[in-house]
Amino acid sequence: MNSQNSSPEQEALHTIYPGPVLILAGPGTGKTHSLALRIKWLVEEQSVSPDEITVITFTAEAALNLRRRLNDEEKPDVFMPRDKQPSQISTMHSLGLQIITNNLNGLGLSSTFRVIDSDGLRRLLFEDAAQLVGVNRERGRQVSDLKQKSTQLDEKHELYSIARSYDAILRACNSIDFDDQIILACQLLTNNASLLSEHQKRARHLLIDEYQDINLHQFQFIRLLTGTSAEGLFAVGDDDQSIYSFRGGSPEYVRGFREHFGDKATVCSMPHCRRCPPRVLKGALAIVAAHNADRSPVKLAPTFENSDETPIYIHDLPSEEKEAEIVAAICSKVTPSHDVLILVPHLNFAKSILSALRRQRVSYDCRAII
Repeated sequence: MNSQNSSPEQEALHTIYPGPVLILAGPGTGKTHSLALRIKWLVEEQSVSPDEITVITFTAEAALNLRRRLNDEEKPDVFMPRDKQPSQISTMHSLGLQIITNNLNGLGLSSTFRVIDSDGLRRLLFEDAAQLVGVNRERGRQVSDLKQKSTQLDEKHELYSIARSYDAILRACNSIDFDDQIILACQLLTNNASLLSEHQKRARHLLIDEYQDINLHQFQFIRLLTGTSAEGLFAVGDDDQSIYSFRGGSPEYVRGFREHFGDKATVCSMPHCRRCPPRVLKGALAIVAAHNADRSPVKLAPTFENSDETPIYIHDLPSEEKEAEIVAAICSKVTPSHDVLILVPHLNFAKSILSALRRQRVSYDCRAII
């Protein structure tokens, strides 16, 4: 971290060892940069083999972005020659799929298996599974939702037979679903001591991005990889930014870090924001604090690199159409001399805004298919 405003303590967070370590990193504080610094420090200053470092990001784009940082010669504080970089920088699901692909014996799959990543198709198959065991298709949708939220069903659960029927359908089609990439990888590691030992060696130093969005199965995967010693675990996350509850992601894994990993666990805060203006971040934090009494108490008050004091305006409008008119009018006033970014919670919300922009003759770029 090269900021003149960040403290010496923040500059050195990537060197905390032994772990486990959790860095509470708010928006724009440099989470990816911290991971890159950690990798460089481990390899070049602690003589750790790149083959003993596993880096898990939440998205494939984040993994690619981290790799770009390490390859960027214009960033000497994190640049590393390719032969010194870890080979395993990927999403958790990609790592799970890699374990499954290399260990198909006993899973009822052939080398041509496929991953079903369509939620619609998965729900339809769960409905079929419910019908096959003689219950209403609605019950199949319930099991689909439970699995997506990483809820585990034991043999005594009334819906267990539907889950088993669904698994049988997938295996008959030589398929697994998105969540199985983690579930089956955990199963393989649990049942094969030599395989577990192999991957624990590769994850002697396990670096995890967006820790606040992990779910139960992903947490179990992490615990398997860290084994009885989590000295090399280095995670970054922020319980204020947890947005994957619909897939079982829970900020409780951030808040319970010390409980999960014991007295040796270190939890500290990285408060210096390089991206957000003070009013934007303070406004967001005020909303979070008002509606989330359980947020982590460890965080320090943020400091800022961007001193822009542009105010925040809130419009309380009666309809989507009226909202779209206001958005288009604001854009019309500032374009083309300024760029405008419009964020919507779902693509369906963009339709009325695009129509209003066209009426105002404001050019736009919306690459998503609507």
